[in-house]
Amino acid sequence: MQIISNLSLWWLLPILICSIALALFLYQKKRSTWNDELCNKKRLTLVILRSTSLFLIGLSLLGILIQYKSSRVQKPILVIAVDDSSSMLNYSDSSKMVNDFTAWTKNVDKRLSDKYTIHYLSAAHKPEEITFPVQYKRDKTNLYAGLEGIKKRFFGQNLAALVLFSDGNITEGNLPQYAVQDLLETSIYAIGVGDS
Repeated sequence: MQIISNLSLWWLLPILICSIALALFLYQKKRSTWNDELCNKKRLTLVILRSTSLFLIGLSLLGILIQYKSSRVQKPILVIAVDDSSSMLNYSDSSKMVNDFTAWTKNVDKRLSDKYTIHYLSAAHKPEEITFPVQYKRDKTNLYAGLEGIKKRFFGQNLAALVLFSDGNITEGNLPQYAVQDLLETSIYAIGVGDS
């Protein structure tokens, strides 16, 4: 926590002295007849309240800001974006690809889960969590929308790397490189599937 002021904080001392002196002056016995009726406890309470309020007014005139910084340690995030469209299964070795991808994800989990927070997300349309085994059933592929959603979801977080697992066939939306051009500090890897 850090206290910042436009003026020197030594001004607090004269402000405190002036507020106490002014409160004592207002509640002295000789000044008026209305406070002659007050007992010493009530007068002391009024002096404390008045001097506190005057001190707080003077304190606000100093323009004091309290700056508080907090930090938290977050593991880097690794996003594996999978094109779960049906076009991923249009190749002669598609069953091998499914098995290889499953084995690869198990290997990634085993080797990197202690260093990274790993998210497996769909990249074909919206970034939704993928359940295993992956069902390649989407009719269309919009990698731009998927990657744009991933970018928005992890904005301001420690996104270390993005791995895109796709055949590259885009049936709708913009080109995916437009979605990731703002991720300057994130490593982006593309793993191509199929013959294109």
